[in-house]
Amino acid sequence: MSATASSSMPANTTALNDDTAFRIILFYKYVNIVDPAAVVAWHETRCVAMSGRVLISREGINGNLSGARDDLVAYERDLVTQFPALFTDIEFKSSSVKASELPAGIDDPFPDLRIKLVDEVISTGGRIPAALVATDGGTHLSPREFHDMLLGAGDETVLLDTRNNKEVILGHFARADTADGVAGTAAINPRIRFFSEYTKYVDDNVETFKKKRVMMYCTGGIRCEKASAYLVEKGIATGGVYQLRGGIHKYLEEFPDGGLYRGKNFVFDRRGAMEAPGVAAAAAAAAAAAVAVATDADTNTNNTGGHGDCSSSLALENANARKRRAAGVGSCANCAAAYDTLRGDRVCTVCRDSVLICDACVIPLKGQFHCDAHALLRECFFHFIDAFARDELVAHAGALDALLSAALKEGKRARNRRATLRKQIERVRARIAAIDSGDVVVTTEAPVPCRSCARVACDGQCWGFYGGAQAATAVSQ
Repeated sequence: MSATASSSMPANTTALNDDTAFRIILFYKYVNIVDPAAVVAWHETRCVAMSGRVLISREGINGNLSGARDDLVAYERDLVTQFPALFTDIEFKSSSVKASELPAGIDDPFPDLRIKLVDEVISTGGRIPAALVATDGGTHLSPREFHDMLLGAGDETVLLDTRNNKEVILGHFARADTADGVAGTAAINPRIRFFSEYTKYVDDNVETFKKKRVMMYCTGGIRCEKASAYLVEKGIATGGVYQLRGGIHKYLEEFPDGGLYRGKNFVFDRRGAMEAPGVAAAAAAAAAAAVAVATDADTNTNNTGGHGDCSSSLALENANARKRRAAGVGSCANCAAAYDTLRGDRVCTVCRDSVLICDACVIPLKGQFHCDAHALLRECFFHFIDAFARDELVAHAGALDALLSAALKEGKRARNRRATLRKQIERVRARIAAIDSGDVVVTTEAPVPCRSCARVACDGQCWGFYGGAQAATAVSQ
């Protein structure tokens, strides 16, 4: 099997109810695998009762599997037994998922099982070879060590999130630099769509890291292995490069109330994101305390003339403080209302990157959205143009022409942007010509298809790893 080849099998179809829990395991290891095809073949046979993704290359393994608890425990044991020289010390992270935590109509955290032979277990376009991880990686900090270092961090420290933008907008670490000690200034968001853009971000922002101490993190640790190695190899962060061992996943196990992490943790399955384990409990405690306060207030008003019980008020205050500490950070890209749910049918009409769009803004925006990177195109660039009237298309073409003229002055760095603008201008002008010739009739109320899967009746479950055949359709659009 050649690099980037893959096999796909149906997901486990065991019937679920709210009392049934899946177990999900995450694992990775950078290790020289002489015969990765053999490891792929073993997984194809061993994992038939599971769902998820396992990427295997000459540089190591990167997996995310779901199944019954006993099956996954046996898999962990069998992997080490089958390949002791490779995986004896591999670390598995796990979490449980109830059927009630999945979107309506979904009965498995993953749609199928995909075992892939790839060039890199985390793609950098070949810019960060695995050899660097072994020789130039950053210093690993336990969740407690990372927390304590961040508590004492000053201007000499750069806090860097190495994840993709769609992950960062749901949640991130922040410094404890507010008056009440609650997380304040957020980590730097490189605003990358893919990890392969990380090296360019560093190269373009050398001054940010020069002579600084860098603390970095990702979901489970695998991206930081390469991200830290690249920074160390460049030799610019002379204050040291430190990474969170086990990533956000392990940190939230150590600090279930969220600690210095704010918002949700993006996950690569159909749950989409997870709150810190203690957040739901804190919310429930706050609700219970609120009921207690109301009940006590009614009772004491009758008995004492209106003075409530201070202990109940204090319980509510403490519960709310915990809830605020891990409060959501996501907001709608259009109206800025609090919102933290990613959906497959809410992606950028230009680049298809995920965008946070609240339910109230979907219809006013006619189902076509723009990410931060393409905010300047909100009035003139739309993938689906059939529902626009002729005068609207003429206005779009004029605005696109102006943007192209500006991009022509920016040299090589705007080459891709110019190509995108030219292609869109051609599409818009061709549509105008078709209208003028009478070849098409404009129906301004026509429903707009999903940008991810090109279906009009999309349920929002077509994005990311759980796209399946729908994602393949979207590629050709």
